[in-house]
Amino acid sequence: EEQAEMTTSVNYIHFDQQQDQGVRTQYFLPGGDFLNQNRFFTNAGQETDIITAGVDLDFGLGEFSARAGLKYSDISTDSFLDFFNANAQPPVLEDDLSDLFLYDESIYAAYFQLERSWEDWSLDAGLRAEQTNVNGDSRALGLVNTQDYFELFPTLSVSHSLNEKNVLGLRYARRISRPRYQSLNPFKYFINETNFNAGNPALRPEINNKVTLSYAYDNTFFVEVYYEHSDNTLSTLVFQDNQDRIIRTVDANLIQDFQYSLDFIYSASVSPWWYLYVLTSTFYLENEFFAEESPQLTYPNSTPGFFGQLYNSFTLDKNATWTADLTGVYLSNYIFGSYEYKNQFSLSLSFRKSLWEGKANLTFGVDDIFNTNNIEVASRYLNQDNSYFARPESRMFRASFTYNFGNWNLGDNQRTIDTTEGNRLD
Repeated sequence: EEQAEMTTSVNYIHFDQQQDQGVRTQYFLPGGDFLNQNRFFTNAGQETDIITAGVDLDFGLGEFSARAGLKYSDISTDSFLDFFNANAQPPVLEDDLSDLFLYDESIYAAYFQLERSWEDWSLDAGLRAEQTNVNGDSRALGLVNTQDYFELFPTLSVSHSLNEKNVLGLRYARRISRPRYQSLNPFKYFINETNFNAGNPALRPEINNKVTLSYAYDNTFFVEVYYEHSDNTLSTLVFQDNQDRIIRTVDANLIQDFQYSLDFIYSASVSPWWYLYVLTSTFYLENEFFAEESPQLTYPNSTPGFFGQLYNSFTLDKNATWTADLTGVYLSNYIFGSYEYKNQFSLSLSFRKSLWEGKANLTFGVDDIFNTNNIEVASRYLNQDNSYFARPESRMFRASFTYNFGNWNLGDNQRTIDTTEGNRLD
């Protein structure tokens, strides 16, 4: 007798963020004499309400396991930014740099999925349909952005076991990524009076297609070859106005981007005291975007690259109460929009001591030991040549102590609720 199981869920997220900024820039002549100064401050806020509701049904369909469901999402975001010129007292509100942005989005989705395993084969196939309605209203710009679109997202995964140790696989997936809510705000966030970041209320969702051919040996050695292509890729672009000497960084849709990649993974216990994980990825990236400040309409940005990760876990005593982790990461070349990154490396080491038969744990370690993870980021093409070198704190010492009271062997029934709509708040 076939059984069916139905699950329903309702989530509500309220997000409220206030952000204030004050900037004063002073200019001096080469001899040190004061020339002039510019002062301003901003008050900004974003309030978001997200409601999601869904129903999922698991059931049997002949020789297949089937899953189907419906989901509804409603997002409402009100954002504002008030810009005050503080060069005079009292400060003056600049209407052309202030704005109120109202954004509403509704998503109606339905999906159907089939799974089956037989002999040396396994199959997983599904189809998701989504209808999206968007309305974004910038009061200062007088701009209303309306989007209504319907999309289908098929997925297919097939694997075949040649024998006990060798498995071949083929996967295809079409997916959607929607912009962060803050990226949609049409506000200008000034770093100084000649350098600012700006959102884009006309952003379109990114549509991604990926095909992967895989091979696994003895659940230890893995090879993947894949091709990935995206339209309207969500990214950021930096433009310099060479006449007015202004640099602006804007959220934008690329025309397209794609990559080819060959990945190797080795994951195994080399000895009773040493676990080793090695990942290498050799790839080629290329994208195309609108070159808004250049005589050429569009520009293709591309690079070959290599990524490597080496993770070691060591057991340092016979009772396995002392362990150590050593991780190294290297990235040769990478592109993001018009930005280029080169030669990024970090090495991290941590130790863990289990105390009192596992009731307590002491952990300490250092991330990015040699402080090499920060690099120059540059955008150089046609008539554009700008770069910056940010130094966020990547070399950090970490220490923690945990103690479990009571019957620490028992679990609980807490659940972590994670929604795609909620992740767009980050």
